[in-house]
Amino acid sequence: MAQLNISKFFNNEATALIGARKNCIDIHGSDIRAAGNEVEIAVRAWLQRMLPDNVSVGHGHIIDHKSAISPQLDCILRDRSHIPTLFTAADGTEYTPIDSVFAYGEIKSTYYKASEYIQNFTKTKNRIKENLEHVLIKNTVKDGVKPDSLLYHMFLGSTQPYLNQIFTFMLFIDSGDASTDEITEIYSTTDDSLLPDIAVFLNGYVVIKASIEGDKLRIYKYSISAPPEVGWKILPAPQIEGMETTHEGKHLGFLYYCLLNHIKESALEGPNLTAYLKDLLVLSKSTMISIDPQQPCVGDGEEHAAPNT
Repeated sequence: MAQLNISKFFNNEATALIGARKNCIDIHGSDIRAAGNEVEIAVRAWLQRMLPDNVSVGHGHIIDHKSAISPQLDCILRDRSHIPTLFTAADGTEYTPIDSVFAYGEIKSTYYKASEYIQNFTKTKNRIKENLEHVLIKNTVKDGVKPDSLLYHMFLGSTQPYLNQIFTFMLFIDSGDASTDEITEIYSTTDDSLLPDIAVFLNGYVVIKASIEGDKLRIYKYSISAPPEVGWKILPAPQIEGMETTHEGKHLGFLYYCLLNHIKESALEGPNLTAYLKDLLVLSKSTMISIDPQQPCVGDGEEHAAPNT
């Protein structure tokens, strides 16, 4: 019986993204922004193809019910089954309700230390955390089924305390001038809640919260959910003799696993449109004109023939 070679599949997918980066550089040369835009488009197209049908992949801004908006984001994973975008401006800028967001991330063609990509991401995440309102949905079966547990929470089977946590990520197609010493310095001096839940340097390593328990590595998808004693780990994928998976294929596959697992354990409820669009729904009693309903005519003295059938 034929079998799918998953390792080779992700090798090929990683190779395609690396090829997209190379083609962009060949075309745009030193225009980093233009090349970066092309890579963002390629990665978003890859995610849209790979992720389940209920996920819409876009970019732009996140907006809350108070009309506060996030900075521009390279990639937003949205719940297509509710309201993936509140509206799209004429220039193509998309505004996604925070209640429809599974995850958001930044995509970079090449890591440049001088650009301070991770530091800038933490500022963006802090602005979202401080300025946008996001009410978390408690998982009513987290600690077992109780009288107030909701049936769809039981069917979901999530082990997370909240069902609408927003996962954050960064993806660098090329590691550029990144070094483990520099990454260690950034992560050891930054509030955990502001760092991406996962950072993937496609041809280098993955940075994620993890702990070693015996001979096993336990991964914590959400950095804020990890116990305080658990730290960040820089994990280069080992190259095992006889295995076909490349470093790039493994790292891309690991990012895909984290995103897919997060979406599987999420249950978004979508935005309350009345709250989001309340400024459009303001009416004035003083200027209202009432049109009374017509009253039926009774006994007007005329005979009417029944219609032919």
